[in-house]
Amino acid sequence: MASTKAMDSERYASLLHPGDNYSYDIFSQAGQAVRDHADVLLNGLRPKRVLAAGESQSAYRLVSYANAVHPLVTVYDGYLLQSRLANAAPLATADDVSGSTEIRLDLGVPVLMFQTETDVNEATRQADTSTYRLWEVAGTAHFDVYGGGIGLIDMGDGEGALLALEALLDPPSTVFGFINCDKPINAGPMSFVLSAAVHALNEWITTGTPPASAETLQTIDFTPYSPGYARDAQGNALGGIRTPFVDVPLAMLSGTDNSGGEGFCRLFGTTEPLSADELDTLYPTQQAFVTAWTAATEAAVERGYIRPVDGQALMDAAGRVQVLP
Repeated sequence: MASTKAMDSERYASLLHPGDNYSYDIFSQAGQAVRDHADVLLNGLRPKRVLAAGESQSAYRLVSYANAVHPLVTVYDGYLLQSRLANAAPLATADDVSGSTEIRLDLGVPVLMFQTETDVNEATRQADTSTYRLWEVAGTAHFDVYGGGIGLIDMGDGEGALLALEALLDPPSTVFGFINCDKPINAGPMSFVLSAAVHALNEWITTGTPPASAETLQTIDFTPYSPGYARDAQGNALGGIRTPFVDVPLAMLSGTDNSGGEGFCRLFGTTEPLSADELDTLYPTQQAFVTAWTAATEAAVERGYIRPVDGQALMDAAGRVQVLP
């Protein structure tokens, strides 16, 4: 609230947020406002579907909203819950632990759970059903280079994909230009798979066709914010949704292990670029890299884990990045 008022003190002078325990009614009012006041909020467009999407703290509270409030009001046509915690938010006070950690199966609307390596936990590993899908994405972190920088300047012209590949070779250790971490942060952008998740959820609601089911990541333990994974020879997690970022690696990508530095660095994961010798062994020529990257991207597009337009941008970018010295 303070940052909103700082952005426009006159417009938001009367803004008052009473606290997180009011989030459930705020969710309902926000969704209903889109339906009832589209002339103002959408400049006259009429919404066909209204989806609820929440990441991190918002997902934590949307879990309880979906389980406890949705059956009473049915504002939303589906839910995308991203990077949620193992537990669910209390329904009233901090001492209230009645929120269920699992998504109830009688909601009547689809739920897609999207988890990065940082977030994986036992509580979210419900079996897929006719209304529930779980996507765990290899090589991703709760927050990453794309979200903390590239995404702020990505105009959708393909340059964002190019910057994403270049970041694998020279990853920053800074987020938003002022949060400094001890290690380079995760440069395996979740954004490409997340875009596919939004599309898949909308298609699920519209046509009744569910998203593809996905393998879970191969876990060794569930330490909070630092779960252990079985990893391949380059150090990338096995299992889960596969993308060219991990199947045709330029770096070791992790959603964990960045425990030092400022603020929320533990949520930003790490990137460790492969050495010149490792790259030379994997890709004897530049064309060998491009060929492998293209095949892996096409496979992810075919499975519905990357949108075709993003897949094309990633394949075009591979031809522009100089992998070998």
